[in-house]
This record gives sequence, structure tokens and C-alpha cells, in this order.
Amino acid sequence: SDGNIDITVVVNDVGMTEEGRDVNEVYGSRENLPFDVTVLEQLTTRELREVLRTETDFLHYIGHVDGYGFECSDGKVDAEHIGETGVDAFFLNACDSYQQGKRLVEAGAIAGVVTLTPISNEEAEEMGKKLARLLNLGFPLYAAISVASVGREYSNYIAIGDSGFNIVQPDASIAACARLR
Repeated sequence: SDGNIDITVVVNDVGMTEEGRDVNEVYGSRENLPFDVTVLEQLTTRELREVLRTETDFLHYIGHVDGYGFECSDGKVDAEHIGETGVDAFFLNACDSYQQGKRLVEAGAIAGVVTLTPISNEEAEEMGKKLARLLNLGFPLYAAISVASVGREYSNYIAIGDSGFNIVQPDASIAACARLR
């Protein structure tokens, strides 16, 4: 590795390209951190399998997932059948992504953020943008979900694997958040 933080953003839902653009602008926006952000759109099953096997620090997936796998332009990819993953951590911003995320952790990923239920495009877009900002600031996965969910009665998002994992270190010794009244 060249010392940079490798982030791959996969947008497999044409209705969610705005989230893809927004998170691309957020990841790597910290001046003193070297990021390599790659955005890929409308992947085939072969291309997504390759992404899941390739070494990357973080995968932000935007699209559709169901019990049979990740939806691609030509079919589905079940993480159970990829062998080992090169993805260290991930955010599967898709409906019911828990099973696929669990399979990625079983295949070698350290941690990830998944959903437990169906989610609306609006919720996915809002959480995608918030989580990207918080992760970029150095929040660990569990804390980013907690902060992004403030004001919601229930969050459909959870962390799996090592929920204390963070993509980058915060500028200070810890990432902090305050609520002003």
C-alpha cells in the first residue's frame, strides 16, 4: 500500500447517484489525510465480486440487497460465495443488508454497518451522508451510527464485527460531539 486510505464507493442504484456524489466529496476532505477514493457505478456481478475481493480500507455500498445477495446489473452476488474478502470495513447502505454484511465479516472483514429492515431511499441517503461525514472525522462505527441516529425513534442501522473500528484517526485524541440547547 502507498500509505493512503483506500475507499471504494459502489453505486448500484441509479436513483441514489446523489448520495454517491455527496459521499465522494466527503471522504478524503480532511486536508492532512491521504485518501484514494474510487467511485464505481452499475457494476456487473463479475465486477462486484472483484471489488469484494480487492484490498480496500473501506467499502461504501449504495444499492439493493436481499436474501440472495447484492443486486447487480446482470444478477446477484452472494457474499457467501466470494471466498476471502479484501475489504477491511464496509457500509452496506441497502435494505436488509445484515446477512450479506455478516457474510463479509465471516470472509475476513473487520467490521461494518448494515441495516436490519427495509429502508426508504430518503433514509438511506440521509444516513449515508451523515455516516460518511462522521467516519471521515474519525468516529468509530458504533458512535457514528449513534450520532447519525439522534432524533430518530428507531435506527435500522447497526454495526457488526469490531464496532469500535474507525477508518481514520480523529484530529484530536478522540472524536467528539456535543448537543447544544
